[in-house]
Amino acid sequence: MKNRSMSFLLFFILVLFLIFGASTLGFAAAVPALEQVGSRFKAVSLEEAKKLYDQGATVIACHSHTTDFMKGHPVGTVHITCLVPKDHKRTDMPLSKIDFDIAQLPKDKTTPIITYCASNTWWKSYHSARLAVANGYTNVYWMRDGIKGWKNAG
Repeated sequence: MKNRSMSFLLFFILVLFLIFGASTLGFAAAVPALEQVGSRFKAVSLEEAKKLYDQGATVIACHSHTTDFMKGHPVGTVHITCLVPKDHKRTDMPLSKIDFDIAQLPKDKTTPIITYCASNTWWKSYHSARLAVANGYTNVYWMRDGIKGWKNAG
């Protein structure tokens, strides 16, 4: 009986590790560094994003919930819900798995677009920028620091 209890306990711990622990050991991908984004779209600093915003760029909030958007955003920002699967923290996520209404982007595909999320660890804005480029948008910028960075910068 004692061996059976010990086996069950070890099995239970293994299952918990596989479910929750693997990502904490570094198996989850980190957000790509600014220099790794490449020519698909440009990752921009907060200062660059604010300059683009001041020049009339369209800012796209890529949140999964309206409540995140309602907590604050730059004036004129467009909220487009972005839903992704749990395994979205990788650069090779198939675009077909991302739920993002591309039709809400500006009709003119040369319009500068800045995508952002709630924080600098979320990937929704990264994948939204990928989708915009895949759909022919030519001036796409990814603000990696998210709205928290924007607010903290003043």
